[in-house]
Order: sequence, then C-alpha cells, then structure tokens
Amino acid sequence: MEPTLMTGQRFVINKMAYVVRPVRTGDIISFRHFEPESGATPNYTKRVVGVAGDEISFKNGYVYLNGEILNESAYLDEDVETNCMKTFTVPDGCVFVMGDDREFSIDSRYWDDPYVPVDTIIGKYLFTIPFTN
Repeated sequence: MEPTLMTGQRFVINKMAYVVRPVRTGDIISFRHFEPESGATPNYTKRVVGVAGDEISFKNGYVYLNGEILNESAYLDEDVETNCMKTFTVPDGCVFVMGDDREFSIDSRYWDDPYVPVDTIIGKYLFTIPFTN
C-alpha cells in the first residue's frame, strides 16, 4: 500500500464502519484472504477499486470503472501505471481490491479468486499512528 501506508506503520481500523454504510470504491480495508498455496488466511490491507456490479478493466495503464477512467489522483502519482489484460465484473457480496503500490502489489488482478467477500472484511482504515523514536 506504499506510499499511502508504509511497511511497518501501525494504523487504526474501524470494525463497525460497514454496519452503518456499505463498502465504497476508494476505501482502504483490512480483510482476511485465503491463500490456497499455503492454506493460510492472513490479513491484507488494500484499496477497494470496485463493489458489487462494477466492471473493472484496464487500458493504457489506467483503471476503468464501468467504462470511465477511475480518478485515482488523490493517492496515485500521475506516472503510476496499472497494468492488467483482464476485465472483471464484481459479484454480489464482494469487492475488488488493489494496492496503491501498483507495480509491485499482489492483489485481485492476480489471485485465482479475485473477489474479496464482504464478510471477510475486518474493518476500514481510519488513520496511521505516528511514532517517533
């Protein structure tokens, strides 16, 4: 999730956020994701790029959400390319996620099952805890 969340940073999530409202595109979420290779279910933190019913596609290094370029200028530099040759349609009860470090992120674009079930979401990112030494 760099540069939004740096490796080793601590942050606070709201576990009740999605009790009062649905997950939205742009939210940063923590969730459990099953890894078939290891059989483990570690926690991940990624940005929601699409919700149920959305179509996500890619062209010329940009993300398209339902046929329109997704404005990601608030968290991605202009020169960051998001590459993928697939198109995804998010099923009911799921979201599609990507890391902000697009060139190095292992996310929905690469998983065998690219969709994150909403019931595996632990919470919504609120803020980073500043630490000083």
